Amino acid sequence: MDDIITRPVLLAAQTTALPTLGLLLSTVISPMASGVLAVGLFGTTWIAGVVGGIGEALGNQGVAVVGTVSRMLPATNGLWRGAVHAFQDPTMAQLGPGFDGHPFLSPAPLTTTYLVWAHLWVALVLGLAALAFRRRDL
Repeated sequence: MDDIITRPVLLAAQTTALPTLGLLLSTVISPMASGVLAVGLFGTTWIAGVVGGIGEALGNQGVAVVGTVSRMLPATNGLWRGAVHAFQDPTMAQLGPGFDGHPFLSPAPLTTTYLVWAHLWVALVLGLAALAFRRRDL
């Protein structure tokens, strides 16, 4: 995919994943609290991704796993990293292993497998929210 298309598509995917999570959370807690919790979870997973990147740069596998998990659940952090990679200058990705933990750089683009996972994650969360709203007395 061309960068001119990749950039807005990844940003749109990330901005779709976060409100979808907020929608699911709003089925069990108030809408305001669910939005705050969704954004807080995004921030927490972003920081966990930074910590995981630092663990990878230092060769600490235990800490690196934290970053991997934060990119998978929820998918918002991984999509954000993919968008960052699409927007950054290509020469920045070649700075070396010491920059793996940099919070504003992403060393590699998203894989097709991850993109499929992110779509499945959003569909699953949206489906769970629809199911919860369907059973809820409005």
